[in-house]
Amino acid sequence: MYSSVLGITDLSIEDGNVADLTGMEYCEGLISLFLLGNDVTDLTPISELPVHYLNLNGNDFQNINALAGMTQLEQLDIGFTPVSDLSPLASLTNLTFLSAHNIPLVDITALAGLENLHDLDVSECQIVDISPLVNNVGLGQGDNVYLTSNPLSETSINTHIPALEARGVNVHF
Repeated sequence: MYSSVLGITDLSIEDGNVADLTGMEYCEGLISLFLLGNDVTDLTPISELPVHYLNLNGNDFQNINALAGMTQLEQLDIGFTPVSDLSPLASLTNLTFLSAHNIPLVDITALAGLENLHDLDVSECQIVDISPLVNNVGLGQGDNVYLTSNPLSETSINTHIPALEARGVNVHF
């Protein structure tokens, strides 16, 4: 059977056609995991890892429920995936960076309570209402929010973006 792979702290596999993460659960010392441009569909095997930095950009998974318990995550990139529901991320209160660009995302309510979030990229999605970002009291001076190429409502453009900018948030839209 597998033994613990304790010596590995950083692992990067880019464009490797990786689809199955079975066996990754034995990488118990993994802090950084970068799986850009692969074919991953199931995140369950990595759900118990102590990963702080996770880049899954350009994979095929739709469901991110396996990430809900990864409360130690500080940086997460799920851009260019078919993910449309961010609600499993609501418990990731240590998240400081989230890139969820170019996904079929409409609702960002799950981000309202992520008060440590300082860099957010949700450009090229389907977001109309950004009021959850205004409700996120942690967004403030020097933080960055990227909203380009979203069909933002007039209220989001004329009320919510100025409210964020008044708090010192750099809003790109």
